Amino acid sequence: MDLRALRHFATLVRQASFVDAARELNITQPALSRSIKGLEDELGSRLIERHRNGCTATAAGELLLRDADAILRRAAALKHNMRAYARGDLGHLRFGAAPLPAALLLPHLLATLSREEPGLTLGVALGSVGALAEQLRHDRIEFFLCAKARLPRDHTLQSTSLFEVPLAWLARAGHPLAEAKRIAIEDLLRFPQANVRSDASTAHEGEPDSIYDLPVAIACDDYGVLLETIRHCDAVCLATSALLAANPGLVALDVEQGGPPAQIEIMLVQRRGRDMSPMAQAVLQRILG
Repeated sequence: MDLRALRHFATLVRQASFVDAARELNITQPALSRSIKGLEDELGSRLIERHRNGCTATAAGELLLRDADAILRRAAALKHNMRAYARGDLGHLRFGAAPLPAALLLPHLLATLSREEPGLTLGVALGSVGALAEQLRHDRIEFFLCAKARLPRDHTLQSTSLFEVPLAWLARAGHPLAEAKRIAIEDLLRFPQANVRSDASTAHEGEPDSIYDLPVAIACDDYGVLLETIRHCDAVCLATSALLAANPGLVALDVEQGGPPAQIEIMLVQRRGRDMSPMAQAVLQRILG
């Protein structure tokens, strides 16, 4: 299958017009029509439905488009990386991170890579595990990082444990519970819970989010926002004490066991059976180093 024909087809579906697609591709309209006809003949299916005001993909065309986009992205990345290799550069990598590893790793990781691997260009997708898994299935990212508690159940994906971080309830230094010893989970009910929904909280139909049976008052998928919020009020946030060094003015509360586990694993998730690219291996070495 010709990549050029696939690119012509994907552009035509996006533009919904032979005239506009031909203009974007810098080819003539007859040349575009021949390319699409050749692709249809090769696949044995009509891919494009012409209309008075343009065109749309047929059912077979929609099926092709789902894989064509991924193939074209992979081909473009391969071309970029091979040219970068010829120049002595590393190439391009796009990966993802759920909220906890994003807050914990990304600022230092990206700064280190910028200094030490100037030939590596990066794209980082941030979001929930479900959204990142969908991007991974469609080859929009090569891997993503997340907390083990939120691993997707999908046989096409495989996960590897990277390291553990301690879980802790964080609060401002002057919080009423900051100096207390052996705080019971029930004591936290007196204060608003600020939580990243996609990491630990659970939701039930018609009910607010909760975390270990504590109602979540402030839900936000960004630890930076949550930690800055609890710095200015009495809300508490379940996160990791590893974030305290970068967030002065916050402390870990001495909460007794009975709620969350003491540690949480940070996982690497990738497509099953896929080898990691040299660029991904370079990034992983920095994460583990």
